Amino acid sequence: MGQDNLIFNFESKGFGNFVTKAILGFFILIFSIIGIVLFLVSLSPLLFGQFEPKYFLMLSISITAFFFCLLIGNQLKKGVSVKEIIVNFEKECFQVLENTGRIAEISFREVQKFSLKIESSGSSSSSGRNTNFYYVVFLHKKDGSMIALNWFNDKGHGNLLLDELNQKVKITEGLNPEEDEELDIPEGIRFEKIDDGKFVMQWKSKIGKFENIIGYGSVISFLTTFTSGVFLADPGMIMISIFLVFISFFVGITLYYLFKAIAIKGYLLQLNGSSIEYFYQTRTGPKKVKTVPLAEFFGTQVNIDRNKFTDPNREIWVVREEENQKIQSLLHADLDPSQIFASLGELFKLKMQIMNLEFPGYSIVDLFKIEKLIDRELSGSGSNRF
Repeated sequence: MGQDNLIFNFESKGFGNFVTKAILGFFILIFSIIGIVLFLVSLSPLLFGQFEPKYFLMLSISITAFFFCLLIGNQLKKGVSVKEIIVNFEKECFQVLENTGRIAEISFREVQKFSLKIESSGSSSSSGRNTNFYYVVFLHKKDGSMIALNWFNDKGHGNLLLDELNQKVKITEGLNPEEDEELDIPEGIRFEKIDDGKFVMQWKSKIGKFENIIGYGSVISFLTTFTSGVFLADPGMIMISIFLVFISFFVGITLYYLFKAIAIKGYLLQLNGSSIEYFYQTRTGPKKVKTVPLAEFFGTQVNIDRNKFTDPNREIWVVREEENQKIQSLLHADLDPSQIFASLGELFKLKMQIMNLEFPGYSIVDLFKIEKLIDRELSGSGSNRF
């Protein structure tokens, strides 16, 4: 008799369960009331020329509240999400199951090891800033990818799962190319194979322009509210000047990403002779973003941490061997707390160097299927991967 499968349920970890929806619905109601009241209270004095900081603060709070209502409402919309991750011992694979019923599989032969890492998230309250720690069990693939399988508030539960995986999952040497497997190309991906092993792949963002405006608009309105509060406190001209420089910097970055998201009409990846080329499709034509010589191609990676299960801005990395080694040292190593800030800086520089394929709005299952398609085409076209 075979082993019973392990099943990790994700519906209780996101926006899909009833309690979370009820709480977020309550927040929408509260933010709506606050927004309407403050808007009405501040609008009349401002229209009659009473340009006092407190009225600007109330107006900006009301606009921020409206943006937050739209942001929360957008999150509550029924979307594609991970329902379960199943450790299937009979098929010897990890199965990522969506709420739509679609499945992506990771063979045991692709697994290098498992690890337990600590992640934190902060939240503010009237009593100060609260930090929550999560103990995340990761699957490490032999191609360098790192995927969160489950997470807990208690370290003991994390260690129990880690021990169970190490005991029950049969890890073998070598990769599992599965060259004869028929690949399922996700909706929204146009893939065309050309002679001599070349190919062209095109896709568009699944995040609408309105959703981008809501997201980035929420950030800008919050920063505006914060700025109004600083002017009301009147800390002095020097402090206000320093603060405005920082706020202008963050607003500038936010506007840059908003305009970038609006300007990009699509994405294009092609194998053109001896080069892998990545383009943005813009109104004026393709704009080349990155080029990697095929001879230097090491592999593709999908890195999914705890936050990526709800973050729709997903990525596939196309990496060289030296880039993969840096990724291993930065993402996979157990760093001392004193090294974390330095490692974040190194990771930021590394992300600027690597070919980072963007798939906004695509599901995690989509991502695994696309990554498998790209990896197969590139690794079978004369790269020096093995």
